[in-house]
Amino acid sequence: MNKFKKSLDIAEALSTILDNAPESIILLSSDHKVLAFNKVIQEVLMLYFKREVAIGDDYNEFVLESIMDLYLDTFGKALNGETVVVQNETVSQDASIWFEYTMKPVYDSSCNFLGIVLIAKNIDKQKRIELELENMAETFQAIIENNTESVLLLGLDYKIIQFNKPARERMLMNMNKELKIGEDFRDFLYPDQEQTFFDSFESAINGKSYEIEVVITNYHNEKYWFQSRMFPVYKRNGELLGLSLFALNITDRKKAEVSLKDSEAKFRSIVEAAPTSMLIVDENMNIILSNPEVEKVFGYTFDELKKQNIQMLIPEIFGKDDTQKDYSQIAANKFTPAIKKDGSEIIVDISLNSFELDDKKHVLIIIQDVTQRVNNEKQILDQLNRLKAIAWQQSHGVRKPVANILGICHLLKTDKDITPEEKEQYIDLLFQSTEELDQVIHRIVNYTSESEIFKQE
Repeated sequence: MNKFKKSLDIAEALSTILDNAPESIILLSSDHKVLAFNKVIQEVLMLYFKREVAIGDDYNEFVLESIMDLYLDTFGKALNGETVVVQNETVSQDASIWFEYTMKPVYDSSCNFLGIVLIAKNIDKQKRIELELENMAETFQAIIENNTESVLLLGLDYKIIQFNKPARERMLMNMNKELKIGEDFRDFLYPDQEQTFFDSFESAINGKSYEIEVVITNYHNEKYWFQSRMFPVYKRNGELLGLSLFALNITDRKKAEVSLKDSEAKFRSIVEAAPTSMLIVDENMNIILSNPEVEKVFGYTFDELKKQNIQMLIPEIFGKDDTQKDYSQIAANKFTPAIKKDGSEIIVDISLNSFELDDKKHVLIIIQDVTQRVNNEKQILDQLNRLKAIAWQQSHGVRKPVANILGICHLLKTDKDITPEEKEQYIDLLFQSTEELDQVIHRIVNYTSESEIFKQE
């Protein structure tokens, strides 16, 4: 394969990578020479080394001494055909960021080796959350005994690593079994909750927290409600230690919810003690009860809200067409604008439950402030769109002038019969392609500088 063809293949490989992975990307030869890279990794390397990376550089000069052994080890495995994924906290005097590094070989369509691609994904926020969970696991024994929840720590093989006193007592009471460290927890599953447990376990292994309310029947044939939460626990080196399982007996709360229609007194005691904003309105949608959480979110006391219509807080609670102000028209389970006492607007998620009290219709309205969540989602969507645009510019805008430059350089180097006039024309074309490439790069830089995701880095 001649050098020109090989260069085109490398450019094609880089384009494919950029089209499918917006993370930091660099393509290296078998002797660690830089063949190609994207804008993101250029920014990262500038952050750590205060210098720009260039084609032909020895990438060893851009590897921190503290992770040189890790780099060489994974590079060697990639040369042998492996795909290696590692997580590491990359630390220097100016920056400390957790990255997930993926290193693997790249081949062309004819299965010819092109180089090693290194992809670095910023997982700093996620990793620091994991480290907090790890610290919790390391102090597990010291705090769990003071927890009213049942708490267990399970290994990846389902073996019990640790548990607290409430877990032991409740398992003994509900299943007449004694928890022991090292036992297989699958032997302690309630028969009607086995599939739920396995689904939660699989989800947690993949890094996702899982929370669910379950109903169990104990060996006395009595029913209990539990709020079950499961999430992964990691060691400091990033290795998955196991899964923590929290179970809170919410039987009393659930029974209170079921019997909510029995009396106004029960309604009031539950609503006022709830950690979520709750309102009760009558059939005219006038507020007859609010809990302290409403004041925290909206700024109004109950005395200020009493007998006021719910539209005082949520103008569009019935939707934009509010000609029929009936509880059945409430825009439940939708993000809806709401107005605080100070006049500022927030976004809320509404859920409701209708009931009858003294033969009159009432509605229990549960309100959650999701303003930050909505803003975060909008920001993430904007960032993703910008990344896509940048990747498109890099893959399409850069490819043409680079190909022209490489072709002209090849002709100048290999054509021995070129005349001075032709040479002058080729040089003019070379300058023209270089200016075109410079314009593309300026457009990418200007567009990138407007994106919040790059400003944060």
